Amino acid sequence: MTEPAEEVPDITPERGPAPQQPPERPAEPAAAAGEELDLPFGPLHPPLGGILHLALTVDGDRVVACRPRIGHLHRGVEKLCEGERFADAVGHLERLDTAAAVTTSLAYAGAVEKLVGLAAPPRARFLRTLLAELQRIASHLLWLASTAVDCGAVPALPPAIEAREAILDLFESYRGGRITVGAFTPGGLAADPPPGWLERCQQVVAELPAQLGQCQLVADQRTFKRRTVGVGVLTAAQAAALTVPSRCSAAASRAVVASVPA
Repeated sequence: MTEPAEEVPDITPERGPAPQQPPERPAEPAAAAGEELDLPFGPLHPPLGGILHLALTVDGDRVVACRPRIGHLHRGVEKLCEGERFADAVGHLERLDTAAAVTTSLAYAGAVEKLVGLAAPPRARFLRTLLAELQRIASHLLWLASTAVDCGAVPALPPAIEAREAILDLFESYRGGRITVGAFTPGGLAADPPPGWLERCQQVVAELPAQLGQCQLVADQRTFKRRTVGVGVLTAAQAAALTVPSRCSAAASRAVVASVPA
């Protein structure tokens, strides 16, 4: 004869009262057809191409008007440089344009030299020109790679980035930095290139035409041209009215010579 099973006590905790549901929000009235709405877009973060704020006017999912507002990024660099020596302020200036830090520091060094009456020696001027041209090519390759991807021409990305990385490797082997190099100082260079650096530079430059030729094949594609040629045209009159810098003005078929008043 089996004994009856021992009754197991119920230890389930008692439930409290059900939580009250928040009151339902009344449904917002739908926008009437033809009713326009002002919508801010941005500003974008600086590394994503600069400060840009778009004031949009939309009607449903259709953009009726777009008013670009290009802002200015103020980092307090002027105030920081007030407490620095001329030679120590280069690092602050290079961070204003990480896509072309070398040429930015070159402009600063030249301005200081003109202010205090210095003249860089010939060797320093030669190496400055060499490094500035390498930076110009590297910054153009960054533009080409990012623009090609935005336009659907993804095959241009690997050769452009590979060529740019070779130039950044030169910067790193020279001063230790790839983006902010710190190569220039008022009166000359921060340091002389290490042994073998010029020979390595010649090798990198000799390999550039083949890599750039691959990028040119992509730039000639119909898809890339359809999304770039004739888009966002800036006329010579607009360039003059907006006081556009000399490089962009030259692209607008307006001969401009950049000069600094004496």
